[in-house]
Amino acid sequence: MIELADLLEAMAPAEARLIGTPAENQFDGFAYDSRKVRPGEIFLAVRTARANGHDYIPDAIRQGAAGVIGDRLGDESNYPGITTIGVADTHDALRAWARWVLNRYAPRVVAVVGGVGKTSAAKAIAAVLGHGVSGAPTVFDGDNHNTFYGLSIALGNLTSAHQVAVLELAGEGSGDLIALAELTRPTTLVVVSAYANEATNRELDEIMAGVPFGGQLVLNADDPILDARRVALGDRVRASVLRYGHAAAADVSAETEEFRISGTRFVLNAGPPRSVHLRLLGKPGVSAALAAAAVGLAHGCESEEIVDGLERLPPLLGRLHLLPGPRASLLIDDSFDASLPSLNAALELLDRRDGGRASLVLGELTSLGGETVGDLTEQTDGDLYRRLGREIIARVDRLITVGSEVEAAALSALAEASSERSVVATDTPSDAVAAIRRSVGPSDVVLVVGGAEARLERVVEGLLVEPGRAAEVLVRQDPGWKQRVFLSRERPTWIEVDLAAIGHNVARLKELANPAALLAVLKADAYGHGAVRVARTALLHGADYLGTACLSEALTLRGHGISAPILILGFTPSWQADEIVRANLTATVYSLDLARHLARAARQRGNGPARVHVKVDTGMGRLGLLPDEVPEFVRALRALDEIEVEGIFTHFASADGPDPSVTRRQLALFNGVLDRLADDGWRPRYVHAANSAGLLRFPEARYTMARAGLALYGLDPSPLVRCPADFRRGLTFKTLIAQVKSLPAGSPISYGGTFVTERPSRIAVLPVGYGDGFRRGPENWSQVLVRGQRAPIVGVVCMDMSMIDVSDIAEARAGDEVVLIGRQGADEITVAQVAERLGTIPYEVITQILPRVPREVSPSF
Repeated sequence: MIELADLLEAMAPAEARLIGTPAENQFDGFAYDSRKVRPGEIFLAVRTARANGHDYIPDAIRQGAAGVIGDRLGDESNYPGITTIGVADTHDALRAWARWVLNRYAPRVVAVVGGVGKTSAAKAIAAVLGHGVSGAPTVFDGDNHNTFYGLSIALGNLTSAHQVAVLELAGEGSGDLIALAELTRPTTLVVVSAYANEATNRELDEIMAGVPFGGQLVLNADDPILDARRVALGDRVRASVLRYGHAAAADVSAETEEFRISGTRFVLNAGPPRSVHLRLLGKPGVSAALAAAAVGLAHGCESEEIVDGLERLPPLLGRLHLLPGPRASLLIDDSFDASLPSLNAALELLDRRDGGRASLVLGELTSLGGETVGDLTEQTDGDLYRRLGREIIARVDRLITVGSEVEAAALSALAEASSERSVVATDTPSDAVAAIRRSVGPSDVVLVVGGAEARLERVVEGLLVEPGRAAEVLVRQDPGWKQRVFLSRERPTWIEVDLAAIGHNVARLKELANPAALLAVLKADAYGHGAVRVARTALLHGADYLGTACLSEALTLRGHGISAPILILGFTPSWQADEIVRANLTATVYSLDLARHLARAARQRGNGPARVHVKVDTGMGRLGLLPDEVPEFVRALRALDEIEVEGIFTHFASADGPDPSVTRRQLALFNGVLDRLADDGWRPRYVHAANSAGLLRFPEARYTMARAGLALYGLDPSPLVRCPADFRRGLTFKTLIAQVKSLPAGSPISYGGTFVTERPSRIAVLPVGYGDGFRRGPENWSQVLVRGQRAPIVGVVCMDMSMIDVSDIAEARAGDEVVLIGRQGADEITVAQVAERLGTIPYEVITQILPRVPREVSPSF
């Protein structure tokens, strides 16, 4: 319970003042996320680089906040019915609060620092120091809140009953570690590992030297960097030093270690040798236990108490946490915030499994710089992941990667794997889950490893035998994480690609085409959605073939390890024949010259014939042979030993138009060609004519393969031919408000002053322009969505910026998300609406969004 009087006293250095009449004098705790506020808590309005908490005060109040603390509240109460505290700076106020609380209750502070392993050690220390305690606990556990901000909030739960506070310290910037140490003034400092960079290690030196005489310095003896720095500090270290680990000189050590997936056993040397059965898995668990034992000794615990505390320590969520998996398999969840040492420990644990196949799901790791796995040390993330892929596939039966960040691991593993099915590259948690579920069996072990940014707890959630227990057994399950706002890391203007939606659409199109095969058309970077990611998603959800417009698009897919058959649908000059054969691609042919060059390239390479599909022009007037030319051409092709005539196809001119008879005439011509070829005793494996509109509208056009383009992405081929109701849009185009300014009536906006405000107006500037594909003229987008409402574009669209009028959207402010294409609140701006406004078609709208706009995978599961 937090008292109002205590808050005002503690935050006085930050100029805390009560605004208006307080509605409540006691609060159940601090809340910093409006989505997670519980009734009775006091909301902290904090400004960050991403958002301003003051914008979310109304949301927090609706959630039940009893009070608010902020530094932009003015002198008048704007929030009747709640307690309002104004401060000069919310961050400074929180630091003042932390200092005041620690001074008031004066617990003995055990601070845990280091590059990796802090949380496990802190949890083990709290378990040892809290041995045998019943009723109110005497040990305060900071629970991984380790920055100024998080630690200050956590200390809201510190009470006079807490005799010891176990706190993690983690700096977010230069000097933070030293400042945190000065704030908490630890009497026991536990250093679990050195840091990857020298600047932070120099801060660590100052902290180690700052532990007072009579205090305790507990160091990991297995880290040679730590030992060297301790020696270099010499007499500056005033505290007593206890070292733990496997090194010969360690004061607390382990021996006779037995690592199993069911648990860890070892003999603890901390006084008389004692056997310990630890529920933490692998070497990191033993290291955490040894750190805790050393702290226990320093605090006067008996060896029996230390062992009892360690054996009571429950598994730590997301840190090599064993869970039951599908089909009687086992899951090992290491999704909390895995780094390279974490991965190495996890692989060692897998090596010790008792039978069963091993699968590893890998996401982007944290803290790559300067770390190692085994003997691996690399300069770039790409190089490191490439070597990791080779290391992993040599030790597991299957590798599933999640996200483009670790694609290099999949590609290198694929080159070493005994089977292509041993490696699966995915871009979404749901696809990774599906890949595991297709192959897992009894006694198999599935290890899920990733840093916090990878969010692989979503993979584990999809594999749980009891999904209803997710909140109990997984990390990041509170509403704030579940509803996390997504922002691009590259630019404040971005596209979100919903691969789960595209996967759903592919599966439905496959059902509609059945028994025909499905070719996913990926022209123009998958219609602006990102060809590599869409290709993987389409193949995982049932696509049999891929289609590109040209050789370069196909080679991009091959370069990313995609081995599925790819048809180049457009013009291929003869001089590209060698590359086509080398990359095992399928060419569209309508001339014998190209076919002969392909045959020559295939003969020289000696890996079998080159595959081709014959293009027939039945009324489009573009590439292809006229119907009467086809039989003789096919006979000539079939006479070439190095050519496999795998398919034949045509292209509809108006399958989405008002007159279906046009398409039926094309079908009649195409059928006539097929009949004449059948009279010659030949029919190819793939016969295809239907595009998206044809697939949806003309079942007779599906033949043995259908080509889906626009419908893959949830877009209607035309107002007359719509996707099924359950299809979902694959793309959302977003930006942020950069600035909001109030302008008087008569103010000109943008180049040429073509728009002049007619009233006092609030104008928002957006960092998006025609250099991104946000059309300037002759017509522009007209409107965008802000806070679920339509805001008009005013003035001329610039290359990199645009202006909108938010006069009627009172709460609009800098940092707000703006939707250019997609849904926000109850409203939606569709691609079709934009196309109509611009006087064009949906294809052009989405393919004209330029490459400098990053394509990000939507955070949806």
